[in-house]
Amino acid sequence: MDTLTDFFMTEAEILTALAHPTRLEILELLREGELCVCHIQAVLDQRQAYVSQQLNTLRQAGLVSRRKDGKRVYYRVSDARIFEVTDSLKGFLRAQKKRKISIPEKVEASAPKQPCNCPRCVSTPA
Repeated sequence: MDTLTDFFMTEAEILTALAHPTRLEILELLREGELCVCHIQAVLDQRQAYVSQQLNTLRQAGLVSRRKDGKRVYYRVSDARIFEVTDSLKGFLRAQKKRKISIPEKVEASAPKQPCNCPRCVSTPA
């Protein structure tokens, strides 16, 4: 393959990773910073295996990275410039007057829908 074809293949891999509503939601959650898998799972109200599968797709595309801390696995966005892409898409959708959906200016991270015992959710006694 030539260099241009390689570039388009890589570009398509990244766009494919973005082409899933749960993965886009995960990226929005990570916009605020690093989160553990259990917290993402609790916010999305999804099974751990499903969340891990979506995170793995994002990681393989180079969009997120992970670190382990004991038994917990934390994810963060590898390069914040990915938000320029998602923000541009939101702007494009807002400009599409024929779309009958509400496009928020900012997506707020919602509270977990399931109990979450991560350090972010559980305060340690003083």
